[in-house]
Amino acid sequence: MAEVTKKTSIGHSNRVEIFALTGATFEATATHTFDRITGISVTGAIKKKNIEIDIDNAEDSAALLTLFDSYLTSEDVEEVVDNYVNGDKTTIQQAGEGAASFGVLEYSGINHNNKRRVKGLLAVFGPNTGDETIENKQSKKVKIQIQAIDATQTYTIPAACYNTALVSGATTQTIASSAVGTETFITSA
Repeated sequence: MAEVTKKTSIGHSNRVEIFALTGATFEATATHTFDRITGISVTGAIKKKNIEIDIDNAEDSAALLTLFDSYLTSEDVEEVVDNYVNGDKTTIQQAGEGAASFGVLEYSGINHNNKRRVKGLLAVFGPNTGDETIENKQSKKVKIQIQAIDATQTYTIPAACYNTALVSGATTQTIASSAVGTETFITSA
């Protein structure tokens, strides 16, 4: 009997895409793509509303500076807590004063079913974004920190936003009001 093996991708897809927002919709074309990633850490969970993506990025370009000019601010993400008279409490993550929010698609590696987990987030850059590291005999790395924030309304991620080199058959997704994002498994391209 012949041995059958299936190739799967171990690790990450090495791609995070940033999208400008028009009203409550991600624009169809990514404003910037992080694809020279030397390290990535995705912490938190959409359900817990605390997603943070830390990227060690080997890109240092004019396009990166333009992205920072558009979206980077000196204000951090703020946690706002509302306490109600009945004892209930609501906590939301919101952008600091002057912070410009953007859409994010973060692609994971391929799983055993030939699918990728794709997170769609509403986010701002975190306080460590732009930090630089230069080590002996290595490229300069620029730290990118993406922090998910609560949607103040329902946001739409059109199917056209999804990268067809990575996934196929993507459908339009939404980020519900007061959620930080959505995630789904999509067939790998």
